[in-house]
Parts: sequence; C-alpha cells; structure tokens
Amino acid sequence: MPPEALDEKRVHGLRWLLLAGWLGLLLMMVLPTGYVARPAICSDLSICSDSVANDIFWNIGLPAVLLCVVFSHALWRRLCPLSFVSQLAKALGIQRTVTDQRGKKRLVFVDESSWLGRHHIQLQWSLLIAGLSMRILIANSNGIVLAVMSGAVLLGALVTGWAYAGKSWCQYICPFGVAQQVITGPRSLPGRDAHLNPTSRTTQSMCRTKADNVGQADASACVACIKPCMDIDSERHYWANLQRKRGLNWAWYSYPGLVISFFLIIESYAPTDPSISYLDYLKSHLYSYDNRLASMAWESILPDGWPTVPRLIAVPIIISAAALISRLLFQQIQQWQENYFLHNDLPDAKTTAIHRTRLLSTVIAVNSYFLFKGSPLPLTGPRGHAVFKLGVMAIMAMWLYRGWNRNQQLYERESTSTSLRKQLTKLGDQLSEWLGGRRLDDLTPSEVFTLAKALPANAKSDRRAIYSNVLKEQLEQGRLDRRTAFVKLEELRLSLGLSQDEHRAAIEVLEAENPRLQQLSAMDLAGLKLRRSAAVEEIEHLLRISHCRTITPDLIPEAVSQELERIRIESGLDNESWQETILEFSPDSIRSERELDQLYQAIEGHLSERWVLRQTTKNSPFLLPLLLSIDNHIARLMPPLVELQQRFLNAKSLEWPKEDQLNLLASIPDTVYTFLSSEDNTTLALSHWLKQRPQATLNFQNLPSPEGVLESVAKSSFDPSTRRWATAVRLGQTPDENEELTRLAKRPAGQKLLSLLEPRTLSRLPSLSSIQAWKQGEEITLSEDGVFILLSGGCELNNQTVLLAPTTNNSPLRFLGLLDYLGGSGTSGGRDNIHACELGLVALTFHGSDFRELLDVAPVLEAELTRQLAWACSPKKTLQLH
Repeated sequence: MPPEALDEKRVHGLRWLLLAGWLGLLLMMVLPTGYVARPAICSDLSICSDSVANDIFWNIGLPAVLLCVVFSHALWRRLCPLSFVSQLAKALGIQRTVTDQRGKKRLVFVDESSWLGRHHIQLQWSLLIAGLSMRILIANSNGIVLAVMSGAVLLGALVTGWAYAGKSWCQYICPFGVAQQVITGPRSLPGRDAHLNPTSRTTQSMCRTKADNVGQADASACVACIKPCMDIDSERHYWANLQRKRGLNWAWYSYPGLVISFFLIIESYAPTDPSISYLDYLKSHLYSYDNRLASMAWESILPDGWPTVPRLIAVPIIISAAALISRLLFQQIQQWQENYFLHNDLPDAKTTAIHRTRLLSTVIAVNSYFLFKGSPLPLTGPRGHAVFKLGVMAIMAMWLYRGWNRNQQLYERESTSTSLRKQLTKLGDQLSEWLGGRRLDDLTPSEVFTLAKALPANAKSDRRAIYSNVLKEQLEQGRLDRRTAFVKLEELRLSLGLSQDEHRAAIEVLEAENPRLQQLSAMDLAGLKLRRSAAVEEIEHLLRISHCRTITPDLIPEAVSQELERIRIESGLDNESWQETILEFSPDSIRSERELDQLYQAIEGHLSERWVLRQTTKNSPFLLPLLLSIDNHIARLMPPLVELQQRFLNAKSLEWPKEDQLNLLASIPDTVYTFLSSEDNTTLALSHWLKQRPQATLNFQNLPSPEGVLESVAKSSFDPSTRRWATAVRLGQTPDENEELTRLAKRPAGQKLLSLLEPRTLSRLPSLSSIQAWKQGEEITLSEDGVFILLSGGCELNNQTVLLAPTTNNSPLRFLGLLDYLGGSGTSGGRDNIHACELGLVALTFHGSDFRELLDVAPVLEAELTRQLAWACSPKKTLQLH
C-alpha cells in the first residue's frame, strides 16, 4: 500500500509510538544501563561508556530513517516525530497569531521574501554540518550530550510550530530537511506520483486530518506554508527548485563530501591497540561506546611532527572543506555534461546537466553511507554486510534508471494529461467508440493526447470547453503561469485542433471570471487553492457534525460560529478569500452570480474603453483598428457569459436577465455580433433577450483617459500586432513604420477601411496589396480576378462615371471588380475601356487570391461586403457595384 493511502488515524498512532520510543531512548541516554546488549569488546570499561542508548540511536534508528527515506520519502515525512511535535501547538489551539488591519486574528507564516525564506537552505545545511561536527567530537558515545542535543531539537520543533503555521519546521529549519530532498530527488522508487493521482485529495505526505468514519477519505489540512511543497508533489517541488532555489545546488553537490569525510574522520578515532586492531571501528559499533572522544577533542588530528591542530577546530574545517571540494567536483561534472549536450545540439542542456548531476550525487552519497556503515539489520559478518550493500546499490541503480531520462517537459505533459483525462471523462459515452473497450484510466499520457486529437470535428464546442477547463485547473493549481501557458499547452491545443486566438479567448474569459489570475503569481495561486480546499473540507466536516446544511451568519449557533472562526484562522486565508469560501455554503450560492457580474463588468470596461477611443478617432484615425480589437475581446467574453446567464436564469426560474444587464447587452456594437457569427447558441439567446429592444447607450462613470486605454491595450492584449499598434499610436508613431498606412489615414475611404480591419490584418496588408494612382484619362487595367478598393477620385466606363470613392469616412467603400470576383468573369460586363475620371484615381489593388486571403482574416470587412450586395440587390437600389 502506498504511503499516501494509509489513513491518518493509523499513521497518527504510529507517530505517538515513535515519539514515545524516542523519549524512552532519551531517558536511557541519561541513565546507566550496565552491560545490556553491549559488544564483546566493551568488557574493557576503560574504553567503553556505560550506555547502550547511543548504539541504538546511531546504528539502528538513524540508518532505519535513511532507509525509509530512500524507499519512500512520503512515509517518513508522515511519521517523523519532529514533524509531529511541531504540530502540537496547532493541535492544542495555541499557535501564535497577529491582528491584521481589519482587527482579525491570523496565523503567522514564514514570508518567502524574508531572510529565513531566502536563506533557509544555508541555515539548514549549516545546522547539519554543526550537528555532524558535534557528533564526531562527543555525541557519538556521550549519552547526556546526545540527550541534550535531541531535547534541543525537539524544543526547536515545538517552538517553530508555535511561532509559524504549517510544517515550517520541516521546510525551513530542520537540519535533515534538505538531506531528505537530496536523497529523494524527483521522486521515491515506490509509491504513486502525485501529478498522476487525480483521485486522491491528499497526495504523498500532504498535511491532513483524520476522517470522521471508516472508509472516508482524509481531509486536507494544508495551509500552503511553502510553495511548491515537497509533501504534496515531490517531483513538482524538484523541478520548480532545480535552478531558482538559493543554495540548494551547493547543498546537493556537497552532500557526498559530507558523508565521506564524516566517516573517514570517525575512522581516524579508531584505537591503535594491537589487541583490538582486527575490529572494524564502525561496523563493530565501537565508536558509539568510545568514551575517549571528549578527551581527544583537544588532541591534534595530525600525526606527530606536524603542526598541532586540535580536533575541536579541525573537524568542522575538514567537513566544510570536503563539502566544498565535493561541490566543485560535481559542478565540473555538470559543466562537462552541459558542454556535451550543447555540442550535440540537445535541448535544455543546462537543466538536463543539473538534473543528472544531482542524481549522480545522490547515488554516490547514499551508497557511500552504507558502504562505510554496513548493515543495520541482523545480517552481520562480512557476508551479511556484503549482501546488504549489494541490495542498497541495486535499489539506487533502479532509482537512478527511473529518473535519468525524466525532465520538466515530460512532467508537465503528464500533469496536463491528468487534467485532460478528467475533462474527457465528462464526455461519457461519446468516447466509447474511440476507446476500443479500454477504460480511460488505463490510457497512458500519450494515448490521452491521441484520444483528444481523435474527437469528432463537429464537437468544436466540446474541444474549447475541454481546453478551457484544463487551462483553468492548471492555472489555479499554479502548475502553469498565464504568460507561459501558451507555449506549455501547445501540444494540447494542437491535439484539440484549436487556434491561438481560442487560447487567448480562454485566457481572457478565465481572467474575467477570476481576476486573481492576473493579480497573483502561479505559486500564490497554488497556495490559495490549497488553503481554500482545506478550509472547504473543514467547513464540510463542521456542517456534518453540526447537522447543518448551509451557513447563514445570523442564524448559525454560537458553537458553529466559533468553529468557523477557528477554521478561518488556521486556514490562513485573507478576508476576501474567506468570504468567498463562506459564500459557497450560503442557502442560495451567489458564486455563479458573482462570476456573471464579473463578466458583465469586464464587458462594460471594454465598452468604456471603446467609447473613449471612439471620441478620439477624429484626431487620430489609427485608433480605429483598436476599436475592432476591443470588439473582438468583447466577442470572446460573450459565449461564456450567455451560457452562465442561461444557467443562472434556469436556476432562478427566470426568463430575462436584469434590466441593467439587458441594457448593457443592447449597447454592444454590431461588429461584436460579426465576430460571433459561428456561435449559434450565443446569438440565438441574445436575439431572444433583445427582441424588439432598441439599441441602448450606456452612461459610463469614471471613464479612463485615452492614454490609459492605449497603455492598457499595449500591455494586456494577447495579440502582438495589437500591442505593437497601440504602443506606436501612444508614442505618436506610424504603426509598423508603414507609410502606406499614413496614406490610408489621410483619405476618408482609407479611414473607413481602417475601421473594418484589425491591427493584425493591417500588418499583413502590405504583403497582400499595393496603392496605385492614375491621372485623368489614364487607362486602368483590371486583371481577370483583380479587385480594387477606391481611395480617392473615381473611374469611368465608356465615358460614363461608374464609381467614385467615398468622400466621408461614414460612406460605404467602393470596389472595382468585386462582382466579377464574386460571380465569375463577365458578371459586371467588360473590363476594358476603364479610365480614371477628371479627379484621377487612387486605389488599393489586390489579386484575387490575395483579396480572398484578406476576407478570410477580416470578418467585419466581409460583413460590409455582404451588406453592400444586399443594398445593390434591393428594389430601392442606392449603391452601384462593379
């Protein structure tokens, strides 16, 4: 059974047993035990101390802990007595709290930007070196000193648990904490990987509370004291800290040097008496009884004739020097690997080199420990020690093989496949024909992506929903950053057949629904998710035992209110997050309504930005394309808004949205509906709600400045062309440094065209068209499928004026060759004998294929053409087309 599968009640009993055993051992350390279980060599009392407790602690307890960590870090981190002691203050409800600005009490967390948060690796490693030095100098065989050190460590864990919330002792103070990271690496050999175990709410050694009933899952008690956390997902913690954790690389590479130098120094204490020279000082456990250590502290560690260097000074210096040499050696190994990978053009050369060098360091350190130490099991004698060492080396070889080809991209792909698997499960029977009789849970991560690619093409809405939900889960869990999500989810996006625009639309919708996606970092979002999940589970438990179904603040019993306050404090949630959590348990949850309001507010914000820019376009025609960009943003928000609105209305048994919401929807420009042409459900619902409702005008309050709007668009737009365009306009420059755009902006027809094309389309315009001019009477050659957009002047056919360019930017565009392009050659008559009129002609010219490409990326221009054709074909024809 994996360690995370053990229920908390059983593990809690084991913790008490281990703690009681340690306390009993401390008592044995300070009381003489005579000849109990002493080795035969200790018949000479002038050499040996009188306590067996040191032998048990150093030669049974500590090796057993190391073996436990090697096999499963999660098991030991759940059992560790020090971790248990650090949680006693929480269990007793006496943890330190402070009062915030609202007068509310809250727990104290280690600030990751504080000195401790930034330098805890150095602190923990320094404490480890100091502890190793103390052990060599005296604590190996002195029970009282070992008892004092153990008591000090227990007291430190207790005080840290009182002073800081969560497992701060394990994460920031414990000397063995970093060593556990080194020994574990990306993951232990057995057990389940957290990112591939979506069914469990409490993964690996995650903090948890006991279940109410037998068979019920344990509840999370995580307060996100560190992000990401090794106890929740060791591999995620490993990759996140591969390069960004201050001091971790130094500690990792120095660990083999610490181990080897530690045992070599202990060997230097071996007595030189010929009568016992046949004994191995380490494997016979003589070192844990040797009462000469204290007196030897002032003896020189160097042979006679060399300078006198007392062991008290030399031991910490030698250990530190060995750590430094080890670090330099493995740093060189890392550099050799990195140069090799770069020479062979392998991707991620540096991260791969660091990862594999760390694995080698761990293998050497663990194997070195047990090669020196021998077997802590009853397997004694040369053969028993040899069998045990071979067993350890085999385990470490398997561990090395399992992790050698791992990388962060593979981990993230597997993590994404887990989220994708959960979303595909919602499709139910639709997947049966694609699974071939297999279960979805049986598929590998690669097969899950292949399955997503095989979804029917007509399930486009399902594909978008799957992608959006995966993206939401990954962002809220802090596994993705919104700025890197586009690249890291590229494989999933391609598998689902979605475009870059659909990714941007999903991001914008999620940000509108949850503004904290923009406000918080990925790690902060992960912490918030963990704290809220733990608080929700605590509240659910409270409601179950209180026989309540909902929370109504004015009606809940005093006892329940007090328990809620305790949960609030222990969860570490800020006031806003706590209120959001409580609202989930209200009689009529307003979560959906809140999300709906946020979407309406986002749309209203875009409309206010649009209104501000619209008022400024008279003086700056280059603002016109940005209006379309804003309209496109609004269109992306409309499908989720309409879907949420429909669900909300159905839940409330209502038919119409609120008046102010209808008024907002009625004020949306027609161009937004152009971008929504493929969203049938959305447009049908909007048509139903707005039927016979006139176009509305909003009365905006606290309008932003044009400069502020441009700055916002330049920073927040997902379209690079829009960002560049807004930046150029804000700086008074010509977008893309394209002088043809300046020529367009000077003419009413050009301004009309600017209002029909988005910045990304205008950026492609020079490659699709060119501006040409003809003087009065010059013949105009129109290719068979060519199309001209008239910018100024006009043209004559058979000495009759056929077309004139619009003279105002509110007039429809005029096209030459459009009917032949749409209906085939000859639709509009001959293309010969066309001359520029007395005003001359300036036109934007296209080949047929280029004009088709333009229409493919310009839906608003396409809609304009459709309207012109409708006008031209109407009984009261007011527009002439050629």
